Amino acid sequence: MATQSTHTDLHYSGFLAEWSAFWGMVKKELIVMTRYPVQFFTSFAQVFLIILVFSLAAAMFDTPGESAADQYDSGVAAYGFIIFMFFSDSLWTIGAVLRQEQGLSVKNEQVTRKTAQRGELREKQQKLAA
Repeated sequence: MATQSTHTDLHYSGFLAEWSAFWGMVKKELIVMTRYPVQFFTSFAQVFLIILVFSLAAAMFDTPGESAADQYDSGVAAYGFIIFMFFSDSLWTIGAVLRQEQGLSVKNEQVTRKTAQRGELREKQQKLAA
C-alpha cells in the first residue's frame, strides 16, 4: 500500500500555484530592476537611440526629390528594424535570465550540499566528543 505524502509548505495547487510562482518571479525581477535604475532606463532608451542613429545615417543618403515609393520602402525598413530590435532584445534577455537562473540554482544546490555535509561532520564530531 502506497503512502501519500502531504507537503505543508505547498499552499496552492494547479493554476493558483502557477500564478503564485509567476507573481513571485515578477516581484523578484522588479526588486532586481529597482536596484539598478540607471541600467533599467538606459536599456529602455538604447533601442530608441539605435533607431535614431540609423535614421540619421540613412538621412545622409536621402535625396530631396524622393518619390513616395522610396519613402514607403524606407518606412518598411525602419519598422522592420524596430520589430527586429524588439524581438532580438526580448529573446536575448529571456535567454540570459534563464542562464543566470540556472547558474544560481546550481550554486544554491552546491551551497546546500556543503552546508549539509558540514552539519553531518559537526554531528559526528559531537558524537565522538561525547
